[in-house]
Amino acid sequence: MLFISVYASTQLFWDTGLHFLHILAIMFVICTVLMLVIGKIKPRETAYKLEDKKVVDMTPWKLVYPVGFAAVIAMLIVFLIFSEAGIAA
Repeated sequence: MLFISVYASTQLFWDTGLHFLHILAIMFVICTVLMLVIGKIKPRETAYKLEDKKVVDMTPWKLVYPVGFAAVIAMLIVFLIFSEAGIAA
């Protein structure tokens, strides 16, 4: 809630002169440092253990590499078409 309040105040009431992405980056660093400091000051008594409830089938998809390769090739073709090397020239 504090993150949202600070961000809203910098966008609505207080003109910092910075782009909103810069403000978000600064707030991300501040929140990360705050979490690390809190973790050092008061760590958990027990280690966190993620329970796998087996609700979702997590077997790897057999077509992940061919589809990923096709997506990369398609992206390169679209880039070449619309870049100065392609029809945009």
